[in-house]
Amino acid sequence: MGVKGLILFLSKVASGNLLALLSRHFQRISCLKFIDDGSHFVSCGDDNLVMVWKMAKILSCSSNSIGTSDATQTPRYTWSDHALPVTDIHCGCGGMRGHVITASLDQTCKLYNLSSGELLCSFVFDVGVAAVTMDAAEQNCFAGGTDGNIYQVELFRRGMKNDMHLEKEEALIFSGHSKRVNSLAVSMDGTLLLSGSEDQTARVWHVRSRQCLRVVSHKGAVTNSQIIPKPLYLENPPPKSSLAPIQPLKRHVHIPNQSREKHVASLAGTSDAESNSDAIFMALRGKISEENSSQQRKRFGENSALPLLTEVAKFEGQGSATSRKRQLSRRELEEELENVKRVNRHFYNFAVKELMDEVYQGTEKRTT
Repeated sequence: MGVKGLILFLSKVASGNLLALLSRHFQRISCLKFIDDGSHFVSCGDDNLVMVWKMAKILSCSSNSIGTSDATQTPRYTWSDHALPVTDIHCGCGGMRGHVITASLDQTCKLYNLSSGELLCSFVFDVGVAAVTMDAAEQNCFAGGTDGNIYQVELFRRGMKNDMHLEKEEALIFSGHSKRVNSLAVSMDGTLLLSGSEDQTARVWHVRSRQCLRVVSHKGAVTNSQIIPKPLYLENPPPKSSLAPIQPLKRHVHIPNQSREKHVASLAGTSDAESNSDAIFMALRGKISEENSSQQRKRFGENSALPLLTEVAKFEGQGSATSRKRQLSRRELEEELENVKRVNRHFYNFAVKELMDEVYQGTEKRTT
């Protein structure tokens, strides 16, 4: 998923094919977030709109149409409750049963129910809000203001109304940044808060005491921040992978099924033929030498390709002959079924033992 100005680009990573273009926003798109189960994603922009998109619907439309001219490529929800550009989105846990909270320069954060699309609550601040996030338990909401302060809202307290005005004197404030806060992230246990600001620093905060634990300086404004587990190969380099490299993303919308015949016609062909196809094909890298083929035929005996092909041709001839007969006995049908099963077993043994063995040998040579 990518964004360029007013347009959302949906591409397939394995092949690089551009599947769909979405242009429902009227001004620049400022944020794009997926919900935790990946079935929907939420977009917002400077047009004051927040849109919830269903991934399955977009993919089904892209398989039958080209571009964005199809009227069925519409968002599931369109929220227009903000009066100024929407700056940030946070999607809670629970998939479509979860919640979404949005931040805007109109000095509000709005909490929505994803399953019904209903506006649950609106939090009003004294400054514009540039970033928003919640902890995993959704007990606290953190809003980054344009004045450099981070405001904490306790969502679990009683007496919450549809519209809550949080005055600066009564709010729980994290003070330390001197300029606008661009991004916020909370650790999984809810004890640490990470913030990035226009003042070229990222700060780690202790949530309970609201004290700054660490300051990380940058050479420019910090536009995004996230807390992730320690990468597996951070200290040691990862092992060499035998997977094909990721293809570059295409610039034009892919027309389904237009290149399948091209791929079949050039099975031994290039990566372009593979990347233009709808499916992900498994192909052997390199050629099987005649010496290896002869050795494998001697090794596998009756499971080699030539006896299999001749046996298939024989059964095809038998099938055409038996199709002329109007009736077959039960015993003949059972015999025919056993013969087909035997051919399938031979095909399976040939594919697993001969073809995959060649792949393993190729990977061992590359690793050594």
